[in-house]
This record gives sequence, C-alpha cells and structure tokens, in this order.
Amino acid sequence: MLYLLQLIENEMIVSLEKQTRTVQGKEVPLKSYVNPSTGDVEVLVDAGELEDLEGLELHWAVQGPEGREWSLPPSSIRPENSRDFGDGKALRTPPTCAEENSFRFVIPRAASEETGVTGIVGILVSGENWLHGEDGKGDLSIPTCAPDPNSNAVVERAAAEEAVSGDAGGFERGGIGLFRRYQLASELLDEARAGAKGAGAMLAWIRLSANRQLQWYTSGNYQGKDMASLQKSFAENVAGCVSDGRLDPLVRHLFRNVMATLPRGGGNGDDIRMGILNILRTHGIKEGHRPGIEDTFLAQWHQKLHSSTTVDDIAICEAYLHFLRTGMWDDFWGHLWDHGGLSREDLGAMKVGWKNNSGITGPANHMPHMIPDFEHLLWILKVTHSGGDLDTAMTMARGHLPDDVAWEVDDLLQNRDAWWVPGKIVEIRSKLADQWKNPGCPRDVLLLDICLESFLRTKIEQIDLYSLSDDDVISVAELALRSGTISTDDPGLVNALHLWQRMMSEESRWSEEWARAADSALEYLSISLGKFMDGLTSVTQPAAEAIGQAAKVPDSYILNFGEEIVRGHPLFVLSGMINRLQKPIKAASGGSTWNVVSPLSGDAKGEILVENLSELQGESFEAAPIVLLSEGLGGLEDIPEGVVAVLTASPIDILSHIAIRARNTGVFLASCSDTKEWEAMSATGKGVPAKVCCDSTTGKIFLEEIAEAELLANGKRGEKKVVEALKLIPPEKSENWVLTPSEYKRGVVGGKSFNLGALHKISKELSGVTTPSSFSLPFGSFEKALESDGEADSELKDALKGLKEAAGGPEEVRRELEAIRSLVGSLSLPEELRAELQDSLQAGLEHVPGSEMIEGELWEAVKSVWASKWTERAYLSRKACGIAEEDLSMAVLLMDLVPAEYAFVLHTTNPISLDANEVFGEIVVGLGEALVGNDPGKALSFLYNKESESVKILTLPSKPTAYFAPEEGSVIARSDSNGEDLESFAGAGLYDSVATLGTVASPVNYSNEPLMWDAQFQEELATRIAKIALQVEGHCGTAQDIEGAIRQGEVYLLQSRNQVVA
Repeated sequence: MLYLLQLIENEMIVSLEKQTRTVQGKEVPLKSYVNPSTGDVEVLVDAGELEDLEGLELHWAVQGPEGREWSLPPSSIRPENSRDFGDGKALRTPPTCAEENSFRFVIPRAASEETGVTGIVGILVSGENWLHGEDGKGDLSIPTCAPDPNSNAVVERAAAEEAVSGDAGGFERGGIGLFRRYQLASELLDEARAGAKGAGAMLAWIRLSANRQLQWYTSGNYQGKDMASLQKSFAENVAGCVSDGRLDPLVRHLFRNVMATLPRGGGNGDDIRMGILNILRTHGIKEGHRPGIEDTFLAQWHQKLHSSTTVDDIAICEAYLHFLRTGMWDDFWGHLWDHGGLSREDLGAMKVGWKNNSGITGPANHMPHMIPDFEHLLWILKVTHSGGDLDTAMTMARGHLPDDVAWEVDDLLQNRDAWWVPGKIVEIRSKLADQWKNPGCPRDVLLLDICLESFLRTKIEQIDLYSLSDDDVISVAELALRSGTISTDDPGLVNALHLWQRMMSEESRWSEEWARAADSALEYLSISLGKFMDGLTSVTQPAAEAIGQAAKVPDSYILNFGEEIVRGHPLFVLSGMINRLQKPIKAASGGSTWNVVSPLSGDAKGEILVENLSELQGESFEAAPIVLLSEGLGGLEDIPEGVVAVLTASPIDILSHIAIRARNTGVFLASCSDTKEWEAMSATGKGVPAKVCCDSTTGKIFLEEIAEAELLANGKRGEKKVVEALKLIPPEKSENWVLTPSEYKRGVVGGKSFNLGALHKISKELSGVTTPSSFSLPFGSFEKALESDGEADSELKDALKGLKEAAGGPEEVRRELEAIRSLVGSLSLPEELRAELQDSLQAGLEHVPGSEMIEGELWEAVKSVWASKWTERAYLSRKACGIAEEDLSMAVLLMDLVPAEYAFVLHTTNPISLDANEVFGEIVVGLGEALVGNDPGKALSFLYNKESESVKILTLPSKPTAYFAPEEGSVIARSDSNGEDLESFAGAGLYDSVATLGTVASPVNYSNEPLMWDAQFQEELATRIAKIALQVEGHCGTAQDIEGAIRQGEVYLLQSRNQVVA
C-alpha cells in the first residue's frame, strides 16, 4: 500500500475511483488507479480498520462489458494463494498484505483488453460470516476502467427491470416497486455519472417514478428502517454527484434535478413502524390478534407503515389529522386529493403488508384525542420522507448552517410576503453554494437550497411583468438569471449573466447605442437559455420513451416529457421576461421587428401557405415542403411533417412547446411585431414557391420567390418538372497528387485553390496582410485513389449504379448515399500520395502533420471531403439542376487552420441595396465557422462608405459560441469542386470542409469584449479590413466576396471570389 501512496503523491497514477463501504460499523476504502506509463490498473481494498477477524478473505469476481454479472477472474489477474470458490463465478483471496488486512490486485493492460474486464465485485468474509455492506451502497464494486459517457446502461437496465405485462393486473404485471428502484438506481450511479446521457436517463427514470408513472408497491415488503436507510444513502450519493467538481456542469445539474425529486431519507426509520404500534397500543386499537377497538383504516394503514412506507404516508397522515379535526370521513378523501394528489383508487391499490388484500379503504373512527400522537408521527414521517418542504428542509439543515445564514433564512420565513424576499433568496443561495458545491456537504443543505430556488420561482411568477417598468423587468431578469447560474454553472448562462450585468451598468439607458447592446445581450441570453434547455430535453426525452414503453406508461404522458422538465425548471420564468423585453429594446435600438426563435439550419424553401397553425394539426405536407404564415400562434401547437418554416405575427416564448419542437426538428420559426410588415408578407400568393431569407444588415425576414426546380433540391416529392440540365466545365487532370500554390491553375484545381493562389500574390503587395500556407489535391486525385484500391473502385461503381436506379423513395436514396460515403471512407491511402503529402507538407505548412497524422486524421479529413459529394443535400441539389454525377469533380485544398482571434466576411458591394459605394462586413470572435455555419445570433455588422471612408455599425455581436483552432495547431481540408461559385448554381456550402484535429467550441464572454463595447476598436478594425477589401477588388477588377481572419494584428486572407450581384 505504501507503494500506491508514493505513486499518488508523485502523480504517477491516475485515479479511476475512490469510495468507501461501511462494514461492521467501520469504513473500508475502495480505490482503483491506472498507471499512465503502463496502462495497468491497480485495485486496493483496505480492510485495516476491521479488527479481530479470523480467516479474513475477499470473495470476489470480475465484471465484463455485458453488465453486472459475476464472472470468474482470468488467471492473468489472480493474486497468489487465491482459490476457486467452487461456484464457477468467484474466487477467495486472503489479504495480500496480512499486516494491514489489505487486498491489492494488478490488472495488466493486455489482460484487460483481452478479457474485457470492466470492474471487480466482492464481499469480505470471515470464516462462515459474510460481511455485507451496512450503508445501503451494496457490496464492494470497483470500476477498473472509466465508464463510457455514451453508454445506454442506465436506460437498458431500468427498462428491463420496469418491464410489465399489459395483460396482467396488480402485482402479477411484473416490474419493480419503489424500494427496489432505489436499490437499482444506487447500483447504477457510476454509469449515470459518466456523462450527460447517463445522468439524463437517471433523471427521467426517477422523475417518472416520482410522478407515479411507475408503480411504487409490489408484493415484496420491507421495514421502515430499511427504506429510511436506503433513501438516505441514495440521496447522499446523489448529493455527492452534485458537488463533484470533476463532473461536467450539465451532469451535476441533472443530478441536482434528481435530488429535487427524492425524499430526504434517514431519521430512525424504525420509529415509523414502532410509532404506529405504540399509538395503537396506547389507545387500545386492535392490531392483528391483539383485541381492541376495531378501526379498518388504522388496521390497513398500519400494515403499509409496517412493510412499505413511502412519502405517500405524509399525505395520508395529514389527511387523517384533518379528519380527526373535522369528524367527517369524506374530508379525509378531499384533503388527500387536494393536498397529496392521491385518490381512493390509489389507496385501494396499496395492497401491501400482511393479509392486506383490499388496500387502504377505511373508514376510520373519529378519535380526536389521538391528534397529538399523530402530529408526532407526522414529524417522524417528514424526517424520513420529506425533501421539498421549505420549513422542514430548514429544520433539517439548521445544524449545518453558519449562524448568520440560519438567521437570514429564519427572517425570510417569517416575512415570506415582503417585497425584498426574491433578492434575499438569491443572496442566501449564493452563500449556501459555498457549502453544497463542496464534497462532503450534508444533503440537507442542498435540499434547502433546492427549496429556496423553487420558492424564488413562485415569488417571481406572482409578479405581473406588464405592470412593471421596463427597467424593473430588466432587474428581475438579472435576479432570476443570477439564481439560475448558481444552480447550473452553465458557461453560456454565466456569460449571459456577465453581459446582462455589464449592460445594466452602462450609462445613457435607452439611447440607441445602449439599446443596441441591450438587444445583443437579450439575444445572447435567449439563445443560451434555449440551448441549455434543449440540452436537458435531448438527454431525458429518449430515456423516458424507452423506460416508459417498457413500463406501459401512457404515450400521452411520455410525448412531452422533456418539455415538462423544461417547464418545471426554475429558469423557465426567464422565457416570459425575454418576451416582455423584446419589443421595447428593439424599438429603442431601431433594430429588426423580427424575433428568430429557431434559426435557419439550411435552406428553408417551400410553397407558401397562409393559415393558422392550429387549423393544421394532424395534417401532413410531406409531398411538398411548406412555408407557413400563421398569424395566430398559441405556443402549444405541433408542427406538421413537411413544414420547413413557420412565420407568425404572435409573440413566441423561447421555451414554448412549439419553440422547443422547432429547434429539435430544424424548422425555422420567427415572429414579426410590425402589423403592416406582416400584412404585406401575408398578401403573398398561396402556393407560390419561395425561400425564407434573412437580411444580415437589418435582421429583417423576407420571402424570395424561387423557381419550382429549386424545391426539388429541397427534397420535394411529387410531379417532377422538366429542368434544363446544367453543364459543368470538365476539369483537367493533373499527373501530380499534390500541387503547390504556384501550380494552381483554373481547371486543374477548384475555385478556392485558384483564388487563394491569386490572393497569395496580392497579399505580398499589402502591408500586414498574408495568406495561409496551402497545398491542393487536384482534380483526378480521388479517381486515382480509387484505381489504386481495385475492390473499392468496383464496389463504388455498383453503388453508384444502385443510386441511379433507386426507385424506393427517399429512404432508399438515403441508404444508397450512406453506403457510398461509407465506401469512400474505407479507401486506403495510396503510397504515392502518402509520399508526396509528406514531402510537400514538410516544405510549406506551419503546422506540419507527422506520419501518423497523415495516415490518420489528415487522410480521414480528405476522404470526408470527397465523400461529402454524396450527402443528401448535395445530391438533390445536383439532381434538381440536371447535373450528371460524373460531371462533378472534387479537388481538396489543404491549408493551415489560422488560429484566429477574429474572423470576417466582406462584400465589396452592399448585397442588400446593391450600392457599389458600400462595403458590407460581418465580424465574429474566433474562427469563421460561426459565420459560415449559420450559428444562431448576430455578428458585428457594419457598412463602410467608399467615398467618405466612414463606418456605420449596424449590429453588435450576440453569437454565444466561438470556435478556435486547437493549441497544437491544425490543418483544414476544404472542398474545392468544379460546381461552386457558378451564377446559375449555388454550389458553395454544399460540400464539407474538415479540420484534422477539429475546432474547439467555447462560450463567448462579451462582458469585456472590445468587439461589443469599444467603439474606437470597432471602427478602426472595420475600416482596416474594408480598405484591404477594396485593394483586393481593385486587383480582381470586380466586386469581391472575401473571407479572412485576424491573428495578433495580422490580417489573413483566406478566400476571395467574384461577388454575384443580382
């Protein structure tokens, strides 16, 4: 063990797991580590605290990737003196260090990979005594590899255990009850904490249970002390996940939501069983064979409390006390339903305990003298089961709070209706966070914080936002957002808070300049909030569907499960405040009358239909895509299949049902606040083919009439009209695999490479301007790579033939396209290409890929570019324009990925007004991926007047995410086909560009970003790049569309092409 400790101190090993089990009242540490230099895993079970145990051994087995079954350990990992237990599953091993009663195993990396061992399970034994864990955590279980964050283990296990028979009734239906569910959930915590997928599945499972969609009671019984201990252990372990700073913030927050649905656990659970017995005996009530007063209700409830106590018993006890005070038995049922949500049928189904075949039906005798005793029993029940009651939570947490914080909470509870309560809640929560975010904090502090957050939402929802001034709403929004960031630690929301606070601190409120910043802050908040909430639904909805299907939960409940999690989230109140502030802020900024809730994820093209969405529920438009103009919108409608865009005159909450559904399905959704503008758009003819467009300058949404043929490229099915075939210029074949910039010739390489070569020459004449190093795989390289792999060449020809003959509709086409992309991805790297790449790249690129990267990431990136010829969108676009498959050729441009601080796109003629005297530009933080990828939010946009050399800032940035090059540098493979930048075919953007090492996405903190706040910086930067654009335009002789980047003051020109001016 000393050896292990030395390695830990010297940071020579990496911890996989540290945990403890309580055995005979003593803690037994369990640890597993991986040695990074060898990959070997070492496991330690330290039973040194256990004393006076004769014949101590570890009864143990291994787990594999298939689950938690015990399997006999392979010989390669068995310590000396181990013996086979004889059941074909387990070994018995004495302590490897007898003096310290510790067990140490070494699992060689090779053995782990060969056998698939993922963990060790075991039980300590002493002679004939099995020393089981006493803390509700189960027996020893130690992972020997990091859990898979993409594993479906939680969903699969939960669905298997919850599966019920739809034909049977009662306990014969199968499935599990609440006690067993908590046991299984405890066992699966390691898998759940591995990533958001597992944590989301845990939340879905426990929430389905808490909302009584999964059964609570089965024929199996347990004592109250067992349930109390299990609930306490599970709640403590979940609280440990919430405070574990090693976990992703979203994972921690999902566990916080799990905690919000759990009972507290603990207390003396046996007091529940003995408490009801003492009451019955004290007051002479009959129990079992003991004679006494007959009381049907108490006899039935006593059996439940004895064998299956749950949080339901709090509601039952409160309803019974209400009956004892009123004397009316019907009052029991009314109180039970109104305050506990339990019906007669629910209690009738609680057929648990000894010879209880009727559940809890009553009636009860009116014995008001028992009120004090049952008030005491209610307290015992709350100690064990209560979790969400603010007063109880404070009582339980009091002993763990600093005196000043305890005083503040007490003061708040005594003044719940005071105007200052919302602000005081956030102040207290900020202090509590210092406790519950640290490991080892008692669960009661976390439960108190959860209750305070819930109370804050209640207080905010009581506010009439439209009776407040705009400034007051801004302040309430800051309060809600500050509280939300305490709970979530979401980087995007934290940055949104900092930006919001900076906006609030600025002077000259409601000036046009201030309102422009406020508009960006509001949009940043809206996008960040939507992204966060969409993340919650994406990891809970699929899990709820799988578990719900197994447990026969009604489809109507599961359909909107993820949305209900969003609606129940404390941050949901921000949605109404965002909606409330949009109109006054946009009016003050002179900004767009449009609010985009679900952004464009591609081209939104379809036939125009003017009709309220509520009238189209249940309809389908798969035969022809639809752009819907719906004047009215309630927010709860579903979007029919085939609708690609919904434009409305009604305000839309960012977290409404339809907003979430639109973002999840990629449907464009936006609302217009200008009545005249909406009326003009609605006058557009029904059935007219149109494309939804967004003016980057003004933020205005408008419809552009298109040709019928363009709908085919958007996936329209139905009658096909004759389209005149578009002919591409045949490329010239090159003898070389790789070309340098001096060898870029039109027809040999695509437009990107050719234009970059021209920019390379231009940049030499400009001060502070450069172009990145590059090379090109010219036209014909793909075909040569195919020829060198005869099998793949033959298979691809067959696949292309199958695509041409596909007659089974869209699904068959998708399958054929996927098969083609897979074939391209399987190509082997030709030796001649590898050699040329090695020589050429070493001679020119700043970030030179090594041999491993050339044969790995770089080659994969090149193949991905080639394969992007056969994405569905690219294929349908070519088909719509009559382009033959063999006419489209793909070259690949390889260039350094510039580690940009800012990226820009410039049009030397204003693309909206077509004013040749104006340069229109957009600038974003980081790489241009946020621009060309159409990420939600705005860039900084500006107009530069060529005559006056003046700059007008149009919009400030609000894109929440920026993309950066990895620190170690990267190379990007860019598509470079002969079908791009054509006046008659918009081929740009159809094909992929792939960075070898990817890019790093990071939330942008605009609170101190000069692109947002420094007017001088904005004007100087815009002026500088606009003047460079004019010089490029002068060299090219026509208007240019230019992409560039800025790094350490140097301007990099990445691409320039002739601007198409309509």
